[in-house]
Amino acid sequence: MTTRSQLVNSAVAFAAACLVMITVHELGHVIGALAQGNAPVMYGFSVQDHSATDRQQVVTALAGPFLSLLSGLGILALPLSRLAPFWRLAVVWMGLLSVQEFSGYLITGPFAHVGDIGSVLEITHAPVVVGWVGFLVGWGITYLLGRHAVRRLVGFTAPDQPMAAQLRALGLFAWLLGAGLVIVLSLGQLTAGGVGGGVVVFEALGVLSSGIFLIFVRVFMRGLEPPLGEPAPLLATPWAGIVLLALVAIARQLVFAAGITF
Repeated sequence: MTTRSQLVNSAVAFAAACLVMITVHELGHVIGALAQGNAPVMYGFSVQDHSATDRQQVVTALAGPFLSLLSGLGILALPLSRLAPFWRLAVVWMGLLSVQEFSGYLITGPFAHVGDIGSVLEITHAPVVVGWVGFLVGWGITYLLGRHAVRRLVGFTAPDQPMAAQLRALGLFAWLLGAGLVIVLSLGQLTAGGVGGGVVVFEALGVLSSGIFLIFVRVFMRGLEPPLGEPAPLLATPWAGIVLLALVAIARQLVFAAGITF
């Protein structure tokens, strides 16, 4: 197994998981709006919730991040030993990215009022300290995700090769390549629904920073022992994963182009 195959497998798994994670997050907003009797319209990166009151806006806005958090924690708790290595990697990415979606909104809350948490802070006129507490909590979660990511990704490394290079391929480089793939495969969707330029920039930066917990990998890999036995045998080219990624991207483009009214 080479670092190239690790990079290809992990980047494809990252991109597919990221697109699914974004869809689940937006469905959280839809559920929040429906629970309050509204008729939301869902796009690839946004939801027009038609909220009539500040309270409805707050509930709908928070529903997305909290569904991301709950689904991510649930996924990370799943037993994955029976899954083939590529699909195990994709599920791990799905769990990590979903939790990071929540913590990312906490981190940006004090600065960006176009995000879910930031908009809630603005609508509720929350004290400044609330946003900064969320900022610290968000970075705490991100730090812990970095540790968990190392523990998961090390299972795909070979003990006879440098671990640092393998973790860079599986983590840092896969994040950057995978995030770039998501942006390319989502062209046209970021502006769907007539969202403003500030929201488009925020969402694009959110995708690009979705794997930011990986900046802590070097902190947690120090003194880490290589795994015993054979590593998870990743494929040279994960064709099934590439097909899945293409199908998810095409489905999102077709389904959310004009929005779905619930």
